[in-house]
Amino acid sequence: MTKNNLSFKYYLFCVILPLLVIISIFTFGTIYLQNNIFQTERKIVALDGINAIQYIINTSQKIKIYTNKQDMPSQDIQRQRTLFKKVLSQLKELHNHLTFHTKKYPNHEEINQFLFNINKSLRSSDMIFDITHNTQRSFDIIKDIANNSGLADDDHSTTSILVRIIANQFPYISNDIFNNNLNNTDTTLKNFNYNLQLLDSNILTIVTDNINLNIQNANKIYAENSIKLKTLLEKRIETTDRIQNFCIFLFVLGLIFIGYSYFKYNQKNNQLKNTIKEYEKVSLIDKLTSLYNRGHFDDVISRKLKSAKRDQHSVVFIVVDIDNFKKYNDIYGYKKGDTVLQVIAKVLKATLQRGSDYIFRLGDEEFGLLLTDMEFKKAVEFTAIIKHKIEEVNIEYINHKENTSHITVSMGFVFIEPGMDFEEIEIYNGAYKALETCKNKGKNTISVYYPDKKEVELLDL
Repeated sequence: MTKNNLSFKYYLFCVILPLLVIISIFTFGTIYLQNNIFQTERKIVALDGINAIQYIINTSQKIKIYTNKQDMPSQDIQRQRTLFKKVLSQLKELHNHLTFHTKKYPNHEEINQFLFNINKSLRSSDMIFDITHNTQRSFDIIKDIANNSGLADDDHSTTSILVRIIANQFPYISNDIFNNNLNNTDTTLKNFNYNLQLLDSNILTIVTDNINLNIQNANKIYAENSIKLKTLLEKRIETTDRIQNFCIFLFVLGLIFIGYSYFKYNQKNNQLKNTIKEYEKVSLIDKLTSLYNRGHFDDVISRKLKSAKRDQHSVVFIVVDIDNFKKYNDIYGYKKGDTVLQVIAKVLKATLQRGSDYIFRLGDEEFGLLLTDMEFKKAVEFTAIIKHKIEEVNIEYINHKENTSHITVSMGFVFIEPGMDFEEIEIYNGAYKALETCKNKGKNTISVYYPDKKEVELLDL
């Protein structure tokens, strides 16, 4: 397994998977909460529809009462006309309400037909019969709305009681009040009274089972319970909204946390990589001269020679040796000897002009330079420049026996022409053969090894 694959798996484990988990939880949670809000809004819409139908039925009942009267005074006629206008206005509003919320009323066609019948009955010659028939029909319509909207199946105890009062009990009791048949619905009345006591209603104080309900009190009870039910449903939406906003907050917080964690992880990882690079660099660098060491030379030369063969480039390998350096250390001491090595390293490094050229410390007083894509004439000139630059530094070295006054160097190099077949060991050995020739010929000289001829030539520079 490569390092990149391993890093990607860690990235996947540390960032992508937690992110997917958070997104999944947030998505499913949001869908659940949105569905909860939708269902509650549907119940509120249904309650508005039930309230409108109940209002229309109650108003129609009042119209029926006036219609039953004979020789109505002008005041009652005016009231009847006002009630007609109210019913027609409410019918129009309810029709618009159904049109706007069609999807929330599965039985909207049936309800529209019911509204049409009520409108028709108000203009019928047999108004009293039609209103009575429509009132009976309204009981089923209200139950259907409560069932289809989920109001009847609400699992909240208070909501459930309120729905029973509004949708299942009040319409019957209201009808009996208008028809003066309250004593005929004793069981329904007892249940109605029991449910009101469960809700601790403050509108009326009900003491006995045979309560005396009139139209005004009944409407007050209905209005109170309807408002209470709507308030409960609206608070439920408000609570769900708060939960949803909190979930969004947690989701954003989770994303920020993952982003921050990844940022810190990446920061630490980069620091670790940089530290590793520094250690690797230190392991490749000679501490005294700050040049690449022999270990890195072995890695680089193989890579560079393969690249030169592939690209048909020439190769130049130069070995630079400080003359009589061991004796210099004996005379001047190792501390000054280290200074000489640092100065020579600096001079050699300054001669390199291309990023593709390398310089190494190969041994105690030996340095190696590896260059590619250079002509033979340029290579000879380059070695001469190095020799001249070191002499210009003029590092004192008084040695009467060797007849020297300053530090000098000997250089042996090998030149590989483009396309020439060669081995790595041959280049290395060839450069040292040329260096050995320099040492045997009096030092402070430059020699070149020709791989094709297997010969060394001492250059007169």
